Formats: sequence, C-alpha cells, structure tokens
Amino acid sequence: MKNLMTSILLLLAILMPALAMAHDFEVDGIYYNINRINATATVTFGNNEYKGSVTIPATVTHDGTTYAVTTIGELAFSRCIYLTDINIPNSVTYIGYGAFSRCKSLTEISIPNSVTSIGEEAFSGCWGLTDVYCYIADLSRVSSGNRQFKLGNNADYSGRTLHVLQGTADAYLADENWYPYFGQIVDDLKPVVHGDVNGDGELNIADINAVIDIILGGNSSNTAADANGDGEINIADVNAVIDIILSGTQN
Repeated sequence: MKNLMTSILLLLAILMPALAMAHDFEVDGIYYNINRINATATVTFGNNEYKGSVTIPATVTHDGTTYAVTTIGELAFSRCIYLTDINIPNSVTYIGYGAFSRCKSLTEISIPNSVTSIGEEAFSGCWGLTDVYCYIADLSRVSSGNRQFKLGNNADYSGRTLHVLQGTADAYLADENWYPYFGQIVDDLKPVVHGDVNGDGELNIADINAVIDIILGGNSSNTAADANGDGEINIADVNAVIDIILSGTQN
C-alpha cells in the first residue's frame, strides 16, 4: 500500500505542472479557458509569466467569438513575484482560490463591485500589499473564503489599509474574513460613475477633456475614465463619454 501511495503521489507531481499550464488560448499575454455555452472566459495560470502591470479586459475575442471575462481562476497569478499592478474589469464576478497568492511585488489592488465570490487565500502571502480598494457595495451578497489576505502567523497588518465605499465600513469591520488583515478600514471611496472623470458629479464637456488628458498623460489609475468598462483607457472611452452625455444616463 505504501508503494502504491508513493507511485500515486509521484504521478501527481509529474502531471500537475502540465494540468496547471492547460489553457484554451492566449491574447496579449493573458491565458484563458472558455465556456462556449455561456460565452464566458476564465483567466488561468500563465506559468508565472505575468509581470509588471497587467490589465484584464472585460471581453476577449478568439476565432471570431467574443467572450465576457467573468472569472479569475484558481492560482491564476499565484507566485507571480514580478507582478506589480493588476486592473480587474467590472465584468469579473469570481476570484478563485489563491488567485493572487504570494504576489510579493503587488502593492495595491482594486476589487470591483461586480465581484460576488472570493476564494480562500485569494491574496494570501502578498507581503507588499499595503492598500486594497474594494468597491463592493453590499458585502452580504459576497461569498468570502477564509484567509483571503493572510500573510502568516503573527504577521503585522498595521501598515495595511482597506478602502471601502462610504457608509460600508461597519460591514467590513464585522466580517472576520476582512477586518483581521487590515490595520485600518476607511470608507473613503465613492461609487465609480463611468464617464464622470473629473469627479464633480456631473457629466459634461469637462469629462471629455479629462479623459483626453488622462490618455495623453498615460495615467490609467482613474477608473471612472474607463467609460466603456473594458478595462482599458483609450480613444474608445472618449466616444463612450460622449454617448453617455448625449443619452443622459450614467452607468
């Protein structure tokens, strides 16, 4: 029996790297698995190749079909020690087990309001993570896994801040999957209104000028400037802001 178990473990050790690397296709350095029935895509393991700043798009097209990117899979970015910044689109609803675990160079991350499930240890071992910006408005609708942000036994979280939407801090302070891993939880975020780039509460020509300035300046940190919600800020967002203004709606 002992020899059998040893053989099984050895076989698993051989097969796991191949299984982890399996993916349906790659676009712009990001690897995906797809569900053709639902036309959705999952960001998957990339052999630890993800590094620097990575922007996950809201949709991805392959072989003439466009898929909505709804999931960041289990261990997708795990141990990507050179990953410094990740932009998650408002299409993502699920962040899998250990998705960003041990990304030691990751210093901040934004979690969009679209997320309804976060797996265990999704951001564990991210020692450089000092600021988490969470735009989830209703924490009760989110399934949160254990040890989401844990660093290790007796770790010091005093230098880490969780930024949440105004009026939601109490919910996070009462949730054991969140409050133990942050030195402070502050409700200093406003809901993202795509198109209100200058943040004055109005949609007008000033926002068109603001998104143009952001594009020319190469600053991608203003999520409101991503007016079309595709995870990128470019000329398409100028057109999207114009459309929003003309339609008189805010998304």
